[in-house]
Amino acid sequence: HEYPSDDDVLAEGDEPGEMICPHCGSAVIEDTQKCPYCGDWITPRDPSSSGWRRWMFVAVVLLMLLLMLRYLL
Repeated sequence: HEYPSDDDVLAEGDEPGEMICPHCGSAVIEDTQKCPYCGDWITPRDPSSSGWRRWMFVAVVLLMLLLMLRYLL
């Protein structure tokens, strides 16, 4: 068996950080990958990049639709 090293054990008085599950709103341990309450996967998101990607996707789809419409007419 491998025992945890001194670095892996929390020092007395230290508590793991918490974050809020984006799906159910429950408080979970910071490094949790899957919420123990609702079972949904928790993925870290960069709020500045997700909006940019969404708009880029919409722009590309609209451009493709315009090009198809121009080709048909």
